[in-house]
Amino acid sequence: MSRLAMAVLAAAAPLAALLSGCHTCENHKKSAESLELAEIPYKNGRYDQAKQLYSRCVEMCAENVEGWLGLANA
Repeated sequence: MSRLAMAVLAAAAPLAALLSGCHTCENHKKSAESLELAEIPYKNGRYDQAKQLYSRCVEMCAENVEGWLGLANA
């Protein structure tokens, strides 16, 4: 295997882990549920409720990038 191919593979592994989101926290499922629930009030302009749900999402799983982005947007 060439050095270039090895470098590409070495760079792709962390990127794939980042894009796949968190799956290592013990409350990942509850965090994902809070994320889904937060999207409803966010889309309806109820940002105060969305902030609470996004906050709950990232409290359960601090590695949930989508939760942090939703909280920042709300």
